[in-house]
Amino acid sequence: MSTFPPLPDWVKLEHQVAQILQQQEEHGWYFDERAAYELESTLRGEMEEATAILRRKYGFVAGAVFTPKRNNRTQGYVQGCPFTNLNNLTPPHETT
Repeated sequence: MSTFPPLPDWVKLEHQVAQILQQQEEHGWYFDERAAYELESTLRGEMEEATAILRRKYGFVAGAVFTPKRNNRTQGYVQGCPFTNLNNLTPPHETT
């Protein structure tokens, strides 16, 4: 009776990964909460720095285009003349 050929390396690797995943499912795995908090803090700092740069350079961004259907002197609307609203880059809850 002939024997099976040896398993390729990728099959062995897949079996090892399956075994590791099974052990993790049974026993859980270590999660370094302190390192996660440090990473979150670092990333939040970088995001706030980038946001500050953007707010200094681009205080306003283009909003929706609006075309009035009739004149309105109090609002400065002229019928048929489109204009773009400018939105503040700083969200309203951060304008303190």
